[in-house]
Amino acid sequence: MDLKSGRPFWPIKNGLLGHYFPLNQDVECEVAIVGAGITGALVAYHLTKEGIPTVIVDRREVGTGSTSATTGLLQYEVDTPLFELVGTVGEKKAVRSYQLCLEAIYGIERLVHELGDACDFERKRSLYLASLNSHVRLCS
Repeated sequence: MDLKSGRPFWPIKNGLLGHYFPLNQDVECEVAIVGAGITGALVAYHLTKEGIPTVIVDRREVGTGSTSATTGLLQYEVDTPLFELVGTVGEKKAVRSYQLCLEAIYGIERLVHELGDACDFERKRSLYLASLNSHVRLCS
């Protein structure tokens, strides 16, 4: 795999998800979602599951924006290390932030099973390595 090709990985690997014709008539809904990437799809899924009439619109093919460029790696941590977040928002809020991220991973896993499409979802153990000596001192 060429990680520096400038082309999104998922459409190359799997092809386009499907073709949807342009909206050529008025449609009534309670919620209009702009963007048919992973976020738009998840929001639409949960809204329609609750019976809320929802429409997704996107000027591109489904899942071809930033969603198609993602690695697909889901991690529970946020971009700010926990010890830094504690210093910014306090321990209780920082820990809750990390807990919510972890719960989101479980939610995605439940959704994958509910939809009956494994989509290569797999839990993996991981180890975070410091890339610089200064990073080791920050975390110890």
